[in-house]
Amino acid sequence: MNNEENVKKINWMYLAISVLIAFGIWVVADLNQASIADVTIRDIPVEYLNEKTNLASRGLMLLPGSEETVTLKLEGPRTAVATLRPEEVRVQVDLSTVTATGVQNVNYRIVYPAPSSYFSANLTSISQTSSVSVLVGSMSSKEIEVRCDIRGTVASGYIAGEVLLSTEKLAIQGSAEEVEAVSYAHVVLNVNNASETVVETLDYVLYDAQDRPIAEHSLRVSDERIRVTLPINVIKEIPLEIEFVENVGSRLANTNWNLEPSSVTVYGDAAALVKVERILLDTIVLAGLNGDTTFNYVIPLPEGCENLSGISRAELKLSFKDLLVKETETKTFTCLNKPAGKVVTVLNSRLNVTLRGTSVDINALRDGDIVVVADLSEISSASGNYTVPAEVQLNTSGDIAVIGTYQIRVNISEPPPEPEPEPEPDVTAGGETSGEAVPASLTETENVIPGT
Repeated sequence: MNNEENVKKINWMYLAISVLIAFGIWVVADLNQASIADVTIRDIPVEYLNEKTNLASRGLMLLPGSEETVTLKLEGPRTAVATLRPEEVRVQVDLSTVTATGVQNVNYRIVYPAPSSYFSANLTSISQTSSVSVLVGSMSSKEIEVRCDIRGTVASGYIAGEVLLSTEKLAIQGSAEEVEAVSYAHVVLNVNNASETVVETLDYVLYDAQDRPIAEHSLRVSDERIRVTLPINVIKEIPLEIEFVENVGSRLANTNWNLEPSSVTVYGDAAALVKVERILLDTIVLAGLNGDTTFNYVIPLPEGCENLSGISRAELKLSFKDLLVKETETKTFTCLNKPAGKVVTVLNSRLNVTLRGTSVDINALRDGDIVVVADLSEISSASGNYTVPAEVQLNTSGDIAVIGTYQIRVNISEPPPEPEPEPEPDVTAGGETSGEAVPASLTETENVIPGT
């Protein structure tokens, strides 16, 4: 029994091996085109190449009537046919070789889906024809104007400017009949209470000479869409301003000034002017002026704006009500942070100081109101003469400025030695001294001689 079972197992094994060998032989034979199949693919769109380049450069164009689809019949190994996706097969026609008008037959090229090398190597076209019929005509061209309609209104207080188009003319190409029928292109811009410049890219419609839209055409147009810009402007009066920098002794309240004109009226883009609240002409430091002065300015305008005032320059006249610049002298000096254990002597007997302020404040100063203060913190303890910076301080409530920088000279020396004490007198009996008088300031107690 065991032998019979073994024989059966062996027979089944040989049978399986035979089937595998047979299948392999069938696959090899199929790949070697031993089994051939075919497939028909209908209504494949024709892709025309170099129509707008080579063909158009020769003044030629495809006319209606050229074949738009192709039916292919392909033959090849059954495996290649079975795995082919018909919807991915394409047909291309190269028009770069077309040089004349009329009906012409141009060969097409089959483009297989990826991996194209497999299908192109194993499939063969057995279609009735390998070309398509194309109708080529002379191309006409002309330029047409672009007309724009603005529909809607702008916001109250704003003014719509002149509409701007990305192109004012379109170049059209096509058959003489179609080109001749077109009169202009029309685009519509809708605005709704606009308060700033409107910019949109819009489609256009071609119209004939009777103002009827041309719904269908095969024309080539230079631009597919048109960018339309509608400036939204505003008229605004903007103040002209001067900034003044005040200092002690130089106050704006002590000046008379007049700026003419004080404002300017401009016309321009609303978005650009909405944040413009003033035009700053200059910044003036009052301490730098010593008397009546006149300034002239060119009025700068925000970019893209128009000056409606007709005045392009401004004038500032400035004068001081009461300004006095006076040089006076002081004899009052003081030193801070003197070196320890040293004697400091100011060598200056007087110092001339320049003051700026109103005549009332300056003339009200008295002796001692002007104090020159020197800080000696940076001077070493060595003795000698030094020149040190000094600060002029005013003991007054008046609005007075000190002009300039100052320094004084000081001497630093060792203190003089202390005097030696006087010897005590020799007091004798009976109140008499040994040849020296007894000071009258001594009391009777002080005259008492110890031990007597």
